[in-house]
Amino acid sequence: MKPLHDCTVVGLDYLSSAPTSITVKVTARATPAQVFAALEDAAAWPKWAPAIKKVTWTSPKPFGLGTTRTVDLVGNMVAEEEFIGWEPNRRMAFYFVRTSMPADAFAEDYNLRDLGDGRTEIAWTMAMTPANGRRNPGFVDILMRKSNAWMLGRFAKHVERRG
Repeated sequence: MKPLHDCTVVGLDYLSSAPTSITVKVTARATPAQVFAALEDAAAWPKWAPAIKKVTWTSPKPFGLGTTRTVDLVGNMVAEEEFIGWEPNRRMAFYFVRTSMPADAFAEDYNLRDLGDGRTEIAWTMAMTPANGRRNPGFVDILMRKSNAWMLGRFAKHVERRG
């Protein structure tokens, strides 16, 4: 495992103020409760996010604000996360407390909007400050947006298959 370093503590406001902030959306044929259950399922994450090898909740249930987990990523990287947003069936957001990734700060936010008829709009925001406070080159942000849209589509299909 690569060595971990502390990240900047951030709140929900960081999601819109970070040097890089990417939001993608998809509609899933599933209820908000089904989508949220999939987000809460540690075993589900590696099935739709290829960079994730394993998710381990490090706080006991019931989960909520302040809950922690560890995510093992490809390339022997690790992220220790703390949840800063938790509204069952509506929102789940976290930031990196420590990581081996080259980032000074990092956060993600999953917002669910009930569209009725068993459908949910999922909005995923990924926000980051690369190492040493620099900005990503524009093409990197474009590739991240495309990659995130692809992964969120995989997540929606995963949720639909779970039922």
